[in-house]
Amino acid sequence: MQEADLLLRKLQEMDETEQTLMKELENAETERDARQHGNSGESVNASETTVEAGPDAEAAKSDILEKLDNKKKELSSMEEIVQDLEKRWMQVQENALKQPTPAQREKLLDKQLHSLIEQLAAKQEQAEGLIGEIHLKEMELERFEWITEAA
Repeated sequence: MQEADLLLRKLQEMDETEQTLMKELENAETERDARQHGNSGESVNASETTVEAGPDAEAAKSDILEKLDNKKKELSSMEEIVQDLEKRWMQVQENALKQPTPAQREKLLDKQLHSLIEQLAAKQEQAEGLIGEIHLKEMELERFEWITEAA
């Protein structure tokens, strides 16, 4: 769960970064457009500055687009990780449903205990019966020995 939360926070950060980069790109494009469509009454030096700023703006735009592309790739990777975690979480939940709850497990163990107690009681009765038979046989043997001695 902590890993999923961490990934969700990372995705949110990436979304925020993407939005920031998009705003920077829009601002750079707006500045470029404003420079290109500026006052026509400006001096030649101002238009030279605009021409020189054009490649800088293009480089900035290219840099921002590259950063945005990298963030999109990172976001895609994170989304795959999140999907994998979600699948694993579903498997854990399915396995949990297959396992008995603690109350069900207690009930099952209680039934087993009572069954074993009944089996023990039956074995004890058998043992007592065998002891009784042994005692009777011992008495018969003593009587038989007494009869054979007397004879």
